[in-house]
Amino acid sequence: MGILEKLRNLRFLQLNHSYEGSKMVCSAHGFPQLETLIFASLCELEEWEIEEGAMPYLMTLQLMNLNYLMMIPEGLKSVTAIQELKICGIRGELKNRVQVTDGVEGEDFDKGAGWMVRDDNGAVLYACQLQMDGLRDPKVA
Repeated sequence: MGILEKLRNLRFLQLNHSYEGSKMVCSAHGFPQLETLIFASLCELEEWEIEEGAMPYLMTLQLMNLNYLMMIPEGLKSVTAIQELKICGIRGELKNRVQVTDGVEGEDFDKGAGWMVRDDNGAVLYACQLQMDGLRDPKVA
């Protein structure tokens, strides 16, 4: 990501079958204008790190078919512009960490606090009034 994150005017980035490493780092001050980030079918990605100050204008994040990603990056909490987080086509450890099972939130569920989280079928797992018109209280589906 070292070269891409230095592109000052990049606003949309979609990586589809295009990253072969097991670890990805978004550096502090990287992607200064990025608004939409889509990761799809990054088959080898296991770990993603987001340093504080990265992607300050990111509003939409979609994570699709990331079968080996172990967890949502802790640094995502510092990306405060996010309005939508869509996670679909995941399984294994990550799925367990983001879903609610029998009323118990997964370990990474709070990393999506204040965002909209949807399952594979588009059902809202979590939504917050600040980003979703018409919702007054957080809802769990």
